[in-house]
Amino acid sequence: VDDTPQTRETISRSLSFQPEIEVIAAAENGAQAIELAKQTKPDVVLMDINMPDMDGITATARVLSQVPHAQVIILTVQNDPDYLRKAMMAGAHDFLSKPPGLDDLLNAVQQAGKVAHQEKWKASQVQFKSAGYAPSPASRGKIISVYSPKGGVGCTTIVANLAATLHNEETNVVVVDGNLEFGDIMDFFNLQSSYTSFDLAMRVSDLDYQIVDEILVTHDSGIRILAPPGPEQAEYVQADQFMEILQFLRDLYPYVLVNTTNRLSDTTIAALEIADIIILPLIQGIPTVTRIRKFIDTLQLLQINPERVITVLNQYDKNAELAVDVISKSIKREFDVLIPKDLQVVLPSVNRGVPFMLRTNLKSRPVSKAYLDLAEKI
Repeated sequence: VDDTPQTRETISRSLSFQPEIEVIAAAENGAQAIELAKQTKPDVVLMDINMPDMDGITATARVLSQVPHAQVIILTVQNDPDYLRKAMMAGAHDFLSKPPGLDDLLNAVQQAGKVAHQEKWKASQVQFKSAGYAPSPASRGKIISVYSPKGGVGCTTIVANLAATLHNEETNVVVVDGNLEFGDIMDFFNLQSSYTSFDLAMRVSDLDYQIVDEILVTHDSGIRILAPPGPEQAEYVQADQFMEILQFLRDLYPYVLVNTTNRLSDTTIAALEIADIIILPLIQGIPTVTRIRKFIDTLQLLQINPERVITVLNQYDKNAELAVDVISKSIKREFDVLIPKDLQVVLPSVNRGVPFMLRTNLKSRPVSKAYLDLAEKI
């Protein structure tokens, strides 16, 4: 919100280059700002303090009356403490001197955005509690666990690229690495994190949006990721804690993708039991088929409805000795999706830490189309 067109254009252009920031409106005066805020419900408002028709302090108070979760950052050339005090009383979140430096601007907007998201989450929790109920199953996200009893069949590749396929502005995705000891999902996104699921497990009794937001890592695509703790701390994450983390994330995100270990540990069983959908990948090899057949026979013991399972033949090769119909007959299940073998696409993707489903120039490849089919099944 600024009465100078050049200022509006410069700031809008600076912010538009950031993938996690979307400029949804620009106003030239306070009255227009109030109307646009009612229409667009912004998370963050950049507000000039000196405008001819209505000053930024008055506009701030009126915007916040319409959009309580919004965080207003005041842009000002004034260093008058009285101005700043009045702005704070009106509800301003932060202050920036004009013209703001790019780093200061981006940092202020990102921090204000986090606060706005927290405020929205708090408001939703108050509504749930005042109504006397938790989020309904219809409003909760889906937990999708990817599991195979045999390692080396591409579970992590499937998780990374399925996350890239499902994620968009309307349906956010969070990826959880359930291989607590040796999970490598972070490598598939070329990311590092000093926080892990261990940190959430230790605070599982008082989880809130801010805690989760601080611990999750955000990829450039917007996908959120919960890193595994590693061998030193994995043993301290109990299955019931892991399940509570997944349940909490399901109330925040449309899709919770869980990468599991091939060992049927307590946390893996928890991830399978709570999952709305289980993706079961296998490849064309006798050892894999044998283990898959044993696992399918175990579904009843685990009290898992077989209809929740999507069976995927990964690295499919039509010239392989073990044909698709032979495998289907052996495991007594038809394949829901065939993901063709494409080493020219998959291997560079893994080595570079960039899921190939994030690359638009690869969307026409058969392997990419198979992931679109898998997303449709979900």
